[in-house]
Amino acid sequence: MRKDDFMKTSVAAEKWKLSQVYLTKLCREGKIPGAIQTEAGKAWHIPVDAENPGRFCVKTKSKYQYLLRFEDLNRE
Repeated sequence: MRKDDFMKTSVAAEKWKLSQVYLTKLCREGKIPGAIQTEAGKAWHIPVDAENPGRFCVKTKSKYQYLLRFEDLNRE
């Protein structure tokens, strides 16, 4: 692991226009491939070449819940 291969969540948040708290949550949930945490409770490191995960939200239709990308909702 080289330092140049990863960026902090603060840098990724600014680059992708997402909050740092939200990115940390996505890292914890394993939704950003390659994101690592060197020690429990420490900062997350995201690969520089990682794709923008976008925003996720829950949409309910009758009794079913679907997890959709925020961008997909704008198409409907």
